[in-house]
Amino acid sequence: MRAMAVLGTMFGALERISALRQPVPGASVSWHSAWDPDTSAFFRRLGGESWLPEQVLERLVNDQSIHPKRVALLTRDGQPWALVPLRWTTKYWQPLLRGVADPFPDFIATHAAEEVFAALNVGVYVRFGTQDPANFRNRRWAATDTSYDLSLDESPERYWRQTARWKSVVQARKRTAGFDLVRDDPAATRWTVERWRRRWSTGRAIEVSAKWRDRITFDQWGLTSGAVRSWALRDRGRWVAGCVGVIRDGSMMLQTVAREPDYDWHSVGTRVFAEAVMGAYELGLREVSFGAGFEYKRWWARPGHVRHTYIVAPFPVHAANWLVDRAGVGPFKR
Repeated sequence: MRAMAVLGTMFGALERISALRQPVPGASVSWHSAWDPDTSAFFRRLGGESWLPEQVLERLVNDQSIHPKRVALLTRDGQPWALVPLRWTTKYWQPLLRGVADPFPDFIATHAAEEVFAALNVGVYVRFGTQDPANFRNRRWAATDTSYDLSLDESPERYWRQTARWKSVVQARKRTAGFDLVRDDPAATRWTVERWRRRWSTGRAIEVSAKWRDRITFDQWGLTSGAVRSWALRDRGRWVAGCVGVIRDGSMMLQTVAREPDYDWHSVGTRVFAEAVMGAYELGLREVSFGAGFEYKRWWARPGHVRHTYIVAPFPVHAANWLVDRAGVGPFKR
């Protein structure tokens, strides 16, 4: 913990040094450690309600029980340009909504989105983003991954028969025939996120599992607005598996999946995966995405969109990160 505090102080000092030179002409940044009246007014001037409701962002930003968070208000040539909420993960700043509300955009900007992160003048790490950072200012590192995405122009069953997944789906339905299938239940949705956290949490703030509280907050709103849908299995009053999906612009991203390991014989994970995808098909959505990583996703969906992981940072911050990595300290300690 002491080492993390020292790193935080060091990176803060380097950010202040970097702020002496603005790499984006005409840009200016105002930082806010909470969602305050100035942030609210700026959000409205940008037409932020077309992105997310203000009360959702306010709750996400102001819950700093796990991560320090702040909001950047950017102007360009004196005019409102972008609003960017971020979380600190002991080494980098990350977009607050990344890993929480995909496929919602990481920020709102009136134009030149490719220059926003550079204008912040801090180290920003984006994992599995949709924007290609090839032309981003101050891009220091980048990699690509393939997302597994299934078009819903036809029934998912057709692809699953090609991969022999359909047999597993049929078997899972038989083995779970006595279980209750529950849709869009707030308690089941919360259980899914909390069970996922217990399964994957390492206690490190940089891990995606550390975002569990924000997922719960976002999902509470999403269930009432239709932006979130969930499917869960219950065996005699006990939740045994769940799947949560986030919907935007006709596409559903699977956000959280969890199961009880002692129900593996019943294939409860397979059942909720199938119910979620079939549910998206029945809703008339055009696509469901399983996200990038993990080869098992090939059984469910074809390789599809390219996802981008990258770092945008001013040189002093990037150099310090490199030294930290070389020393084997910090959140990526070997």
